Amino acid sequence: VYKDPRGALKQLDEYAKENFNVDLWNSLANEYIEQGMNDKGLKILEKLQSYYPEDPAFLEKLTQFYYGTKNIDKALTYANQQLALA
Repeated sequence: VYKDPRGALKQLDEYAKENFNVDLWNSLANEYIEQGMNDKGLKILEKLQSYYPEDPAFLEKLTQFYYGTKNIDKALTYANQQLALA
């Protein structure tokens, strides 16, 4: 994993395609974002949020992502959705 993070990421992605597990998908999204593949990470986060629309944890991850990328409008949108659920 430490010698070839992208290779490890590919293996994790292949495993995740055949085995749905929320923690695994969260880890995969985080790893994509850490590796600079924001589009892939964001796609997974959005998919998880669509699977669990009443779970504010996924909205929080989206809020954090957009805040970290300086997209304040999107971050506020997801933060407001979190507040509405609360």
